[in-house]
Amino acid sequence: MLSAGAALPLPDHHEERAAYVLEGSASVAGEAFDPGRMLVFRAGDRLALRAGPRGARLLLLGGAAMDGPRYLFWNFVSSSRERIEQAKADWKSGRFAKVPGDEQEFIPLPEERLRVRAGVQSPAAGSPTS
Repeated sequence: MLSAGAALPLPDHHEERAAYVLEGSASVAGEAFDPGRMLVFRAGDRLALRAGPRGARLLLLGGAAMDGPRYLFWNFVSSSRERIEQAKADWKSGRFAKVPGDEQEFIPLPEERLRVRAGVQSPAAGSPTS
């Protein structure tokens, strides 16, 4: 949590770094960001987050870079298209455990359609991300 106008230099000991704005607003290099925004920073950039006039509540993320592409379909993420397909089959056949406290509801797998978003293809088998 940052008080109004407070600055937080981004730690540079992580290869990958990001911040998610939960409440208030934050700015980086003069550009302001409202709640619900994920800010992803380039490795090595020396930047600071500055809280807006009402302060800010942020979630900071960091770690080593992934070792390769990831594939995404709905709630499934994997480094293998085959594992995505297996997860889809397992979900359809009910092999996933029920959510504790919500054993009655079942959310069906979304329709499998090819969608293009921001120049990235998201085919039914999952699209690579990195």
